Amino acid sequence: MLWERGYFERFSMLDKLQRKYFREALKEYRFTPNEIVVLLFLYNNAPVMDTASDIVRYRGISKGLVARSVESLCARGYLEAARDPDDRRIVHLKLKGEKNSIGPELEKKREDFCRRIEEGISGEDLEITGRTLRALTENVERLLKGESEDEQQE
Repeated sequence: MLWERGYFERFSMLDKLQRKYFREALKEYRFTPNEIVVLLFLYNNAPVMDTASDIVRYRGISKGLVARSVESLCARGYLEAARDPDDRRIVHLKLKGEKNSIGPELEKKREDFCRRIEEGISGEDLEITGRTLRALTENVERLLKGESEDEQQE
């Protein structure tokens, strides 16, 4: 059983390692760990998913931390925010102008991080792990959706 073998604790360790890696690799920018998450998320997902709500939902970061990070990144010129013309409640986020070049740099650092943690693992094992993690994620999403529906019915 996964729980008994400590797998979930290792996921937490992996997240901590990734945050530490990015903090050190990008220290000259003085980004907070959550600012890096916001920038990477938008670089990889915009314009399909480009709102603070998307980041909260898919990255599991609190609304307050995402809002603070977005505000800081906008003030520093890395992001711009624009209201949706069809629904003024929605604010779309976009990597901005010259500072937009941070996206490819973040992606390069992410690829380097992945290469380092995958070192010594065969392509076949990585493929199996990927399939297994996708199945686990689908189960978690299904269960969370079921919990949300149960909570709404109460």
